[in-house]
Amino acid sequence: MAAHTPDPTIPRLPPYRAPPAFTERPPSPSQQNGLPNDTAPAAYGCELIIRDVTPISGLSAAQTVEAAIKAAALNKPDASTKYTYTLPSRADPLWHLTFLPTRAPTDTYCYARVSKHVSALDTQPRPDLLEDWFEPLRALNPQWKPAWSPARDGRDKSMWLKVSGLSGNGKDAGKAELALVAKQLDAMRIKVASYWSMDSGRDGTLILCYTADVSRLLQQSFLDVVLPTPADSRPSPSRLVFTQPFVQVQPEGPFEMAVRGISQYDYTVKHTLDRFFKKFHDNNGSTRFSDSRIDGDAYIFRMRDWEGSQYVLKSTQFFDEHVKPSVPNAIYPRLVYDINSENSWVQRTPASAIRDAGGHMQTALDDIHAAVNSLRKDQTAGFAALDRRVGSVEQAFEGLTKNMVTLTDMTVKAQHSIFGLHLRGQLADDRTRLLRQLDRVISERLCTTDAAVLDDLNAELKSLHTEIRAVNDKLDLADKAITDSMAPPSISSPQPRRPPPTPALSATSPPVTPTPKRKRHQPTAADGFSATTREEMVTEDEEEATVVHSVLPEDTEMTNAS
Repeated sequence: MAAHTPDPTIPRLPPYRAPPAFTERPPSPSQQNGLPNDTAPAAYGCELIIRDVTPISGLSAAQTVEAAIKAAALNKPDASTKYTYTLPSRADPLWHLTFLPTRAPTDTYCYARVSKHVSALDTQPRPDLLEDWFEPLRALNPQWKPAWSPARDGRDKSMWLKVSGLSGNGKDAGKAELALVAKQLDAMRIKVASYWSMDSGRDGTLILCYTADVSRLLQQSFLDVVLPTPADSRPSPSRLVFTQPFVQVQPEGPFEMAVRGISQYDYTVKHTLDRFFKKFHDNNGSTRFSDSRIDGDAYIFRMRDWEGSQYVLKSTQFFDEHVKPSVPNAIYPRLVYDINSENSWVQRTPASAIRDAGGHMQTALDDIHAAVNSLRKDQTAGFAALDRRVGSVEQAFEGLTKNMVTLTDMTVKAQHSIFGLHLRGQLADDRTRLLRQLDRVISERLCTTDAAVLDDLNAELKSLHTEIRAVNDKLDLADKAITDSMAPPSISSPQPRRPPPTPALSATSPPVTPTPKRKRHQPTAADGFSATTREEMVTEDEEEATVVHSVLPEDTEMTNAS
């Protein structure tokens, strides 16, 4: 990065304050541990999120925080340095802080970044300037929860809760039932920002307003609600279960990165990865590595500055050479901010297929439980009806037994498929990297007229062509191997037999309805993904396909795969 000579007439920032480094002197890394010449990764995640902000009447959450900071600076002029830095001729305490516009007036959170005026005074991101705001924000209002932003605006899932146990009568019925749940929670002084139902109507999602309410419902874990019932059945309380299945890692510092795929290893994997990342050091011989921790299936770590983070993010070959031999399933580092924004912590693996099968079995058990309760209520109607219902329960148990056998077979197959899935993910990342290099070569070739340079670029283009073909061939083989090894049989919920109509039971004994099949939820605008975001994702895929087609017209199969 080019050196920057600040204008003496412009205010200067204090020196960058990096987090403490490990005192251990690391060995010198390989010469291959250099930052490549291609485009450096963007410095995403240098921003704060402030949760649990109650907007003042007529103001958004961001405007509420801004007003509080300005009022504090005016009321306490002697303590103004607590909210600002020594910037000559700048009396505005918010001169170096910018709040992003709030999506909705009722939102209880907002985002803050270093302003463009201050960013122009330095050549690297300055998260240390944001870190100084944690204590003043907590002092202004103890209810506020400032933290490092985990994801892009609108994709923070810390307030999301899954609701299980709805009637399962379709999406519209599920939405109406969630409205009753929101009304009951409002009576409990728990504010719900929004909600939506899955297509099956059996599960739904609530987005709450405050973190304390999320913890309260997760600790309580369930809520008894009387849901609407058909006219020919008796209303009875339904027990709804609250869970938080949306995986998200909350960063503890700026520019945290994650190495995924380590859950199959013991605790020594942290020492192995620590030792590798300590090899990154600056020109003075000091390590760039700061700290690390284990969070579920991921090794979370950060470097002391953004320049060190860039070296790590771009040194994929160095990672493959020194980490892959001892930790073959590890996926090279990415920013936690990016992974949270893409919701790519949980990947489709045999383990998730097994969890889905377990969900089907739980649904079957719930149906059996409902059938048995109905039997107990209708014993006075006659033993004939009781016998028919017992037969329905027996049939449900038979189907459940078959599903248990199928689940056992899937567990065995899963062990043989996990390595293939990790390999497939690595190949997909390699293909993306090669396509980006291909785009760079094409651009350089169009911009030069030097024959020698053109020969070098054509040679590199041919080499990339060969590498992309090889990666695509490996992807095809990996996909075929995974498909052949997995191919799990469908596990369906047992459906009890419907008893023939009996006049004596028509008003009191509703038949057990079959469990509707679950459909996968397709993300919509209500999920926090705007139409613009979806359009940008499609446009990026089309651009990549166009680049490959212009260079490799004869490789139709590889272009389509890209």
